[in-house]
Amino acid sequence: MGDVVQIDDDGHVTITGRVKRFIKIAGEMVSLNIVESYIRQISPDHIHAVTSFIDKNSREDMILFTEDNKLTSKKIKDFFDKNNISTLFLPRNIAYRKDIPILNTGKIDYNDLKK
Repeated sequence: MGDVVQIDDDGHVTITGRVKRFIKIAGEMVSLNIVESYIRQISPDHIHAVTSFIDKNSREDMILFTEDNKLTSKKIKDFFDKNNISTLFLPRNIAYRKDIPILNTGKIDYNDLKK
């Protein structure tokens, strides 16, 4: 497993995530990076981060942290339905934060979000 990168028009490489960021939902492996990429398509002008947590039934689930306070579960579900995206990728928990924590490297500080 390795880094997920983005290459701009000038050939500069930016590391945007890690391939190992997966959780198991309903027996299926779900990439948190893929979920974030879908959310960025809905709301490209804001920062979004998806992390995992253990719910009250001891199951792994995900939470979407977003700076976009106008991004609703309905908007996300409508986008997923329109694009035939599996509901396994649908974040059911949303937390709005004014500032998503960013490390000095420019990456999202997922450890801080999990606190």
